[in-house]
Amino acid sequence: MKSPRSIQIAVVFGIVTLTVLLYFANKKGKPVKKEMPKLEASAAVNLETYSDSVIQSLDKESQSLVNKMTQFSDKTRGYDSIASILLTNSVTSSAYFLEKSASLKATNTAWKKAGMLYYKATRFDQAFLKQTLFGKAIECYNQAVKLDTNDLEAATMLGTCYVEGSSQPMDGIMLLRKVVSRDSAYVDAQVQLGLFAIQSGQTDKALERFNKILKIKPDYIQAYIYLGQIYADMGKKEQAIEMLELYMKKSNDNTINQQVEQFINELKNTKK
Repeated sequence: MKSPRSIQIAVVFGIVTLTVLLYFANKKGKPVKKEMPKLEASAAVNLETYSDSVIQSLDKESQSLVNKMTQFSDKTRGYDSIASILLTNSVTSSAYFLEKSASLKATNTAWKKAGMLYYKATRFDQAFLKQTLFGKAIECYNQAVKLDTNDLEAATMLGTCYVEGSSQPMDGIMLLRKVVSRDSAYVDAQVQLGLFAIQSGQTDKALERFNKILKIKPDYIQAYIYLGQIYADMGKKEQAIEMLELYMKKSNDNTINQQVEQFINELKNTKK
């Protein structure tokens, strides 16, 4: 199974990069500064009941295996094994059993692992679960931070979850700002703040943030895509093209490069 850190990279970079590329594909004029989006209120989902239904949907052999694992004397081993089985069927249910395991292990690492899988589930599982999943991710990351107040990764993800999935997004922004005040070179928090600045139409702040990221970590080439978007937002087509071309020179991802090249051509053919 992938480590929590590798899952974070896959989820955060993969989803946001796609968002940026889709932005260029659908760009219509300059963006208007807007408030951070909030989730609509909905009833919390009972994840125990939901996970039971997922298990009941498995084939008989898998159901039998899950039932055997519930009888393990080492409960954490049983919960971890069930989480592995359910991962391909339901990320949400897999995260639920990792949370049960974390509650017994009571370690920073276990809570982070559960929190990251809940966060991943907000991207890939059914929409009606989203509010519950963000709430669970916040609970897990809060536990992780309590166990290690110096864990900047956990604090960054906690802030991210507050911004993306709670009714108190500014609490998340403050957490992220606290992280960078403790370590201004902590790239993950800088990236999240930059992304939220783009989302809220604060182009000057976003530009400053991603230029700073490149100074801290020159090989963080994704920043060139974000800078391309920011310059396009500002109506600076030449600078946008320059940033996207820099990304292509440094990237080995042919799939993304093809899409970036397409957007570069569209920018070049767009009237000022």
